Amino acid sequence: MFKYALAFNGDISAWDVSGVNDAFGGFNNFFEGATSFDQDITGWSATNAGLSAAGVPSMFAGATAFLARFENCAFDPTLPSCDPAASYPPAGQPKGAGAFDGPPGSWSMKSCAENERVSRGRCAPCEAPATRPAGDDPRGADTTCALTEPQLRAAVVGCISAVPSGEACCSSDPNCANALDATSPPRCGASVGCVDAPDWDVSLVTDASELFRNCAASDACPGGLVLDTSSFDVDISRWDTSAVSNMAGMFRGAASFDADIRRWTGAPGASAADMFLDADAWNAMYVSVHGLASFDGPPSEWKSAFCGADEHVRGGTCVPCGAGLMNLAGDGVRAGDTECASALCGADERVLGGACVPCEAGLINREGDDRRAGDTECEEMPCCMKRMKAMGMTFGR
Repeated sequence: MFKYALAFNGDISAWDVSGVNDAFGGFNNFFEGATSFDQDITGWSATNAGLSAAGVPSMFAGATAFLARFENCAFDPTLPSCDPAASYPPAGQPKGAGAFDGPPGSWSMKSCAENERVSRGRCAPCEAPATRPAGDDPRGADTTCALTEPQLRAAVVGCISAVPSGEACCSSDPNCANALDATSPPRCGASVGCVDAPDWDVSLVTDASELFRNCAASDACPGGLVLDTSSFDVDISRWDTSAVSNMAGMFRGAASFDADIRRWTGAPGASAADMFLDADAWNAMYVSVHGLASFDGPPSEWKSAFCGADEHVRGGTCVPCGAGLMNLAGDGVRAGDTECASALCGADERVLGGACVPCEAGLINREGDDRRAGDTECEEMPCCMKRMKAMGMTFGR
């Protein structure tokens, strides 16, 4: 049918071919010489009894694009992509004897080679000098190559220029809708493709200085770059920054960014001066262990800007409440000193929902109920005490 259809490469993987028989050659030479065709039709189920017991001769002979992407496991089950536990072809389908024979169920998609990544179900080359080990499965999720510093910076510019928040900035590229319909290079770069920022491989990057710095037109940013990063806020906490030796000014002015990247350490002794200067959202959420006036990294040396339960603020840091005192979680260290309150209720008070409330009329309670220990109850006042109260007398307990 598609013999020597040199330009044909339509996605016909959904075709129902279960009724095709071999009375007039059936699938014989079906894609012979169709040099552009490389669609995944390994799921075609050709079980019609009319198929030759000898298989489908020369179904893919000369189909160079298909042969570059798939290999015949029925012909040689030891090929790298062949599953030793699988049946090639599936049960009920005839097995061919030749290297280019069908049916399609005898074939398996090759894994990606070294320095190739998965892009929309296909293996795509990394953009040199980016690298990636061999072995990615094209049937799995898209992958990225390990980026160099220039490639990472270009990816950031392409991402934020298209989507200021950075959210789904690469996968929303119109070129990602269909690999065959792509009309221009991917906006995030050939080594990133349609993979969004949280999953970029930055393990080879050593210099990330001013990577997300907010560079308005009036700012003196490296190379005269103009890039507004004030809206950027993507969770990039999974980045491997262990090789980064320079994080100086990395999020300077990135006012919206507050993703928890505190596991980042950078390389030993990494420079990280002013890493979070003017990073308003980050500074509202976290505080440097070196004090309120420090905006230096690395992120691993920052902690929450809010105190925990039974802590209060003293001199810009969280300290425990004293014995018998308590405080709710949430005091902000940048808002000034705070105080704890007594955790114990007074006489004729009980605990209700974590607060001290007066006993109802005619009921009494000793002082000292702990608000942190759960609700308590008041007791009936003895009759003698009722008479004393009615006479205006006072008494202690």
